[in-house]
Amino acid sequence: MYELGARGVDGRVPPGTNVLVVGPPLTGKRRIARSIVDRGIEDGEAGVVLSTRDSAQQVRATYADGPGPLGVVDCVTSHIGGSADDTETVKYLSGPTDVRGIEQALSELLDHFYRDHGIDRTRIVVDSVTTLLLYSNLRRTYEIESSITSRVECIGGVGVHVAESTAHDEETLSTLRGLFDGVIETAVDGGVEASLPTE
Repeated sequence: MYELGARGVDGRVPPGTNVLVVGPPLTGKRRIARSIVDRGIEDGEAGVVLSTRDSAQQVRATYADGPGPLGVVDCVTSHIGGSADDTETVKYLSGPTDVRGIEQALSELLDHFYRDHGIDRTRIVVDSVTTLLLYSNLRRTYEIESSITSRVECIGGVGVHVAESTAHDEETLSTLRGLFDGVIETAVDGGVEASLPTE
């Protein structure tokens, strides 16, 4: 089991769980996602952030510095014209819709954490599903998310996927919700509601 340790969200989830964190802008969705990963890093687990919003440097500055390693799949730097070389813990992709690149980057990071650190417990954040949809369409985004959720299930990790509820129609959100085992919803009044699997 994984202790989530997120603001307003008590409890544990079984290995292989994927959770959608959804709500209006500025309601703390990203903070919840960070706190779930930070909890793992502080406990010696690995964290991976698939970032479609911030560069690897920005991501690493906002997450916990603990005994567990943090890996970043950076879909931003090259997309906006920057250049950087891959490292053991940072993988740079051409953009946020590179399905094969995402799969390969996740494989390399997970292999590195297991081979070099002996870590087989990992928390993966997708920040954000909304940006994937902005650069692509529902079919392509579903393919990307399906690949990631399947990987999370395969490794017995935890996946946290962030989305803006007001940026998508209900049909789109309903289609994507089918990929997840649980949902954490944030509200403008600061409330948080969670529906999570327990076993």
